[in-house]
Amino acid sequence: MGDLGYFDMRSKQFTFFSIPELADWSVSAVLVEADAVWAGLVNYPEGADRSGGLIRYDLSSRSVTRYDVPDIVLTMIRHDNALFIGTSNGLYILRDSRFTRFRFEPNLAGDFEPIPDSVP
Repeated sequence: MGDLGYFDMRSKQFTFFSIPELADWSVSAVLVEADAVWAGLVNYPEGADRSGGLIRYDLSSRSVTRYDVPDIVLTMIRHDNALFIGTSNGLYILRDSRFTRFRFEPNLAGDFEPIPDSVP
């Protein structure tokens, strides 16, 4: 469909934003902020699911910025100037247009430790 939308409780009306970059994807996670909407993209073909990355839709300019996230975005939260992105294979942090990725691996005691990983 290629749209994101919301229902305004006061006016009792739906509003939709047509975003062509969404047309071929399902949305796996959404974060709505005052100035933008973030959406994780995924395809569910036969076999393994496929990540379409992350997009940021600027509400005032109606422009889309796409970020290459090779893992499927499952959840997002903003903390200060950083966007924390939980994925199917670790945690990404987007700060100042730069990603840091962490994988979690067990140590000798069996506890999981975050390991910084270079982002492709």
